[in-house]
Amino acid sequence: MAIVSMPFSVPSLNYPKKTLGFLHRRSNRGVAFASLGKEITTPGVKVIEGEGNLPKVVLTTSHGSEAEMYLFGACVTSWKIPSGKDLLFVRPDAVFNKKKPIRLFSLSTFCLDLVFICGICKGASLDRVHLFCTFPYRKSKVTWLNNCWFLLIVLDLAALLCIYCLVISNWLDTDKIFMNSGGIPHCFPQFGPGEMQQHGFARNLDWSIVDTQNHDGNPVVTVELKDNPYSRAMWEFSFQAMYKVMLQEKSLLTELTISNTDNKPFSFSAALHTYFRATVTGASVKDLSGCKTLDKHPDPNNPKEGKEEREAVPFPRFVDCIYRNAPNLLRLHNGLSDVIIISNTNWPDAVLWNPYEQMEACYREFVCVENAQIEKVQVEPGKSWTAKQCLSVK
Repeated sequence: MAIVSMPFSVPSLNYPKKTLGFLHRRSNRGVAFASLGKEITTPGVKVIEGEGNLPKVVLTTSHGSEAEMYLFGACVTSWKIPSGKDLLFVRPDAVFNKKKPIRLFSLSTFCLDLVFICGICKGASLDRVHLFCTFPYRKSKVTWLNNCWFLLIVLDLAALLCIYCLVISNWLDTDKIFMNSGGIPHCFPQFGPGEMQQHGFARNLDWSIVDTQNHDGNPVVTVELKDNPYSRAMWEFSFQAMYKVMLQEKSLLTELTISNTDNKPFSFSAALHTYFRATVTGASVKDLSGCKTLDKHPDPNNPKEGKEEREAVPFPRFVDCIYRNAPNLLRLHNGLSDVIIISNTNWPDAVLWNPYEQMEACYREFVCVENAQIEKVQVEPGKSWTAKQCLSVK
């Protein structure tokens, strides 16, 4: 386990000088919201209504490039260069409905209704029966239970039966409920399966805008996520995640900072699960030769260790492979005449993924090249961890 016990300092990538001007004087600070209706006056930054009526940040440079990011999950879903070509991919099964896992509301309703009915059948007064319920609005329901108790039970049983059938038939797939099917979804505070839901909770929560800037025609937006009851139910720590996105003419830069605001250390793993538009038969990734690998082919449940010998890694079949201590610069040939440079600071690992025929509808149209922190990193109270990514196209 890697340990962070000092204020974090990362070496600078060799970005153009304009790239690192995150703290430019032209900024709007303190803009915090996850809904429409707030005005942003920074040139090149606006918030509009996206799919599913979710708020979406649109960044536009003076050169004509454009990027889109949903505040739900802080997921960048589009990156267009000046020609109008979108280099990211969103799966056709992506869901933009912001739903959370099913709550057994009908079960609790059913139990409370039984309390009311049993109380009345025993001859208790309405006020005494009401004491069994913590929701005041239910008192009004009691007034007609003497005549409608049978109908109430039938309706509750029908609701429970519907939920049971949907869950048993796997029609309600929690992986499909969340908007995590393309673009650049977050994996935090867990990469992959583990003690909590797949890839953690950061992609399933509203982030808030805390800063917008424009540096010489290049827009920047910073969003924030803090712990809340939903996150603490899975991960009992106080934290602050800051995610900065900067758009340039032919590049998209991100900076993720995780700060420990708790009084005890915590550890986490993370990744940017980037979906690139590609033709799977023509795509390949270069500069991974010599890396240690953890390959989930042919058996995802029994990955095997190895070493990458190929100069260019293709996607001829199901691919799910971790590259440990990968170079901080990779080249993706997307098979669509583009070469995308994927450079980073402090993302030590890389992951290549394509589901192949497990996702028949769209696997031919994308590949995932992910910057990742596979081994858990520990952050002490009051300290932070930062990682940067730069996507650029020739």
